[in-house]
Amino acid sequence: MEDTRTIACRRCGACCSVDMIAYADTGDRERWEKEGRTDILARLDGNSVFWAGDRIISRSGTKVDHCFYLRCDGGLCSCEIYETRPRVCREYVPGSSELCPLYFEKAGSIKEG
Repeated sequence: MEDTRTIACRRCGACCSVDMIAYADTGDRERWEKEGRTDILARLDGNSVFWAGDRIISRSGTKVDHCFYLRCDGGLCSCEIYETRPRVCREYVPGSSELCPLYFEKAGSIKEG
C-alpha cells in the first residue's frame, strides 16, 4: 500500500543542491519566452552550467553546489523564480528522495507506524 501522507517542506534548500535550471525542458523554455523571462533564458542559453556525467559544473570549471536561484536567509531557503520554476522543481515532493532530510524521517515513521 502506498503512503499518501504529505510532509511539509522545511525550506532547508537540500533539494536545490544542484542547479536545476540545467534540467529545464522545452515546456519551461516556452513558458519563459511567453513570460518574457530573458534573465532565465540568457542563463540557459549562455550554457553557464552543464551536466558532466555525475555532476553539474560551470563553464569556469567549478562545481555547482546549489541552484543559482536559491537564496537562504536565517536558515530558511527560498527560490527567486518560484512562480515560474522548472517542471522538475514543480514536480518534486518533499521527502520523496534522499536529497531531502525528510526522506529518512518519512521512512522511519512508516517502519514505526
